[in-house]
Amino acid sequence: MSTRSSITVRSKDNERLSAYCHHDGYLEGVGETLLKNYNSKEKALELVKLGDMSSLGEQIASKEGQQHSFDNADEGVTVYYGRDRGETGTEPRVLKETEEIDSQQFNYYHDGIRWTVGGKDLKSLLEKYTNKQEV
Repeated sequence: MSTRSSITVRSKDNERLSAYCHHDGYLEGVGETLLKNYNSKEKALELVKLGDMSSLGEQIASKEGQQHSFDNADEGVTVYYGRDRGETGTEPRVLKETEEIDSQQFNYYHDGIRWTVGGKDLKSLLEKYTNKQEV
């Protein structure tokens, strides 16, 4: 069974881009990966612009010359439903200020400065619940 999550990033003053992630949505999965690898607005936006994901990796794309697909994924590379599986309708959703973020088990949000989950600071939660001081 999967732990589903949404990853949402403030893109403009009144807009947010949101994408679904199917696997490992818990704090030590998607949460830790976001903090370690996508901890700026620019990196977070680059991540969600490719839309819904099967799994989140430390990188968005493979190194040049490597083959990456849904069935033959490179280790540590994000697997997208559109790019890597050829599915349609997987683009990120544009949410207006008043629209709710998808109701998944974990809803990660980058406000342009930091990551939160459930309205709480992600780094603080990870440190509290995983006893990791270097996230």
